Amino acid sequence: MDAETLDQVITEQILQLQSALREANRQLERRVEERTRDLQRALERLTELNQLKANFIANISHELRTPLAHLKGYLDLLKENGFGALNEQQKGAVDILQRSELRLEKLIEDLISFFNSFPWGSYAKYYLYCPGHAGRAGSKGVQPKSADHPNCTAHRYRGRAASRLL
Repeated sequence: MDAETLDQVITEQILQLQSALREANRQLERRVEERTRDLQRALERLTELNQLKANFIANISHELRTPLAHLKGYLDLLKENGFGALNEQQKGAVDILQRSELRLEKLIEDLISFFNSFPWGSYAKYYLYCPGHAGRAGSKGVQPKSADHPNCTAHRYRGRAASRLL
């Protein structure tokens, strides 16, 4: 093979490699653009979900706290004989109601704290994939232990609210 033919073969190979490189770059750019669009859609969806979560928490807070405030006010009035003197049995009943009201208030606060602080992506996986808790409402009080499914994100959550919600 002479030098001119060799140069021509090398030039053709270089042109083919350049063409292949340009095509690979175009494909890579298309993939980057596609992934960027996917990430943008995911960000928009997360923003939407975050807003829904905030609205949900605000609604829970209002819908649970408002009637509880009325209940607390009337219990205080009863306790202070605002509607007349109470007998001992009635005083005992009001004491029980006040303790229950305080417990309910604490549960509501725990619930709201839980919703505000928990990593929601993991929590969704917990309900979707944790076999020990799928259908929890129908489990008739059965409490699965974390040893039954150690990868369950909710079992790793150490907050008191989580155990109350389960």
